[in-house]
Amino acid sequence: SVPPEDLVAPPPYTSPTALTPSTPVPATSPSTPDSPTSAPAPETPPPVPDPPALSPILYPPLPPVTPSPSPVSSHTRSHSNPPGASLPPPPAPLLPLRQVAGAEGLAQVHVPFSLQDLAQIEAKLGSFSSNPTQYIKQFTGLTRAYALTWQDIYVILGSTTTPEERQAIWTAAKAQADQRHYANPSPERPPGAQAVPDTDPDWNYQERGGGQLRVRYMIECILDGMETSSHKVVNLLKLDEVTQGPDENPAMFLNRLTEALVQYTRLSPESPIGAATLANRFISQSAPDIRKKLAKAEDGPQTPIRDLVKMAFKVYHAREETAEASRKARLKQKAEFQASLLNQQTQALVAALRPAAGSGPQNPPPGACFKPCPLCKRRGHWASDCPQAFGGTLRPSQVSVMGIDGQ
Repeated sequence: SVPPEDLVAPPPYTSPTALTPSTPVPATSPSTPDSPTSAPAPETPPPVPDPPALSPILYPPLPPVTPSPSPVSSHTRSHSNPPGASLPPPPAPLLPLRQVAGAEGLAQVHVPFSLQDLAQIEAKLGSFSSNPTQYIKQFTGLTRAYALTWQDIYVILGSTTTPEERQAIWTAAKAQADQRHYANPSPERPPGAQAVPDTDPDWNYQERGGGQLRVRYMIECILDGMETSSHKVVNLLKLDEVTQGPDENPAMFLNRLTEALVQYTRLSPESPIGAATLANRFISQSAPDIRKKLAKAEDGPQTPIRDLVKMAFKVYHAREETAEASRKARLKQKAEFQASLLNQQTQALVAALRPAAGSGPQNPPPGACFKPCPLCKRRGHWASDCPQAFGGTLRPSQVSVMGIDGQ
């Protein structure tokens, strides 16, 4: 055993495991091979003591301690996502029916739409009455992208259609289910009230529950009901309300007329009936000056709508020239009227200032003739200055010479 005092002896040590100072090894005398005497027996080196056993560590080192962050700093970006660490993946979107792993295997969990989802769906579907084709197309894509339930379908129709539209679609869907059931009766084709129930049927939407098949058949009946209820009777009276404004561009008027044709009659502008109806309304409901020009078209309503629009634009652009000519004509007429009015006022003023005949002795202006005028038989002016010599009007020089008598 090693004495206790040797456990704390200072270095150096010959071995990392030795705790005592190194013991010097005695040097041996070298032997001479040429010595005549016999070589002495080699000396046996003293035994080297075994290295002492390590004493057990009474106090093992503690692991490095990292100061725990405060409750506020633990949620900051630098602590939650240290530099170089990849950001956690975003959460997966929640669908109305989502497949999750349960104790007995995969199961379907219903996650209803949020208010934000419903707002996006409503903006994407649009109005059923205004554009049923677009609505049906987007609704079909929605049913294929999501695993919907009866409640999801009812909520979507309730937020994107009016009560009248929803009732019409629901009734038409039941009628389509009845027609399918009577054409081919089977458990997979139940009648209307069972295929499209009015209240939540509480179907089992698990893999073997049969609810997914029931809701798919319900969606098929609803899509057929949308097609049936979207058919409208041609109502040309609505087109009479669309007329061109006095300063409206012909292209803008054609756009409004086309939208009304599709919305209220469901006629296609490319179809023969729709094109003829559109051309007829474009001619008869244009502005008066454009209508007068379009009425002279050789083919009338059979004229291609593109040619009618070109003719309308010619009249529309010629309005500026016509307006300028009308403005000049009005200015000329106004100038003539003002000149005539001024002449009448001048004559009235002269007549008012002229003294009545026989009103007593008059003092004629200087230089005036004392003999009667050979034209008007009046005194006070020469024959060259007589008003009757100029059609009853006085010259400016005559007024200055006659003075206030007007003779």
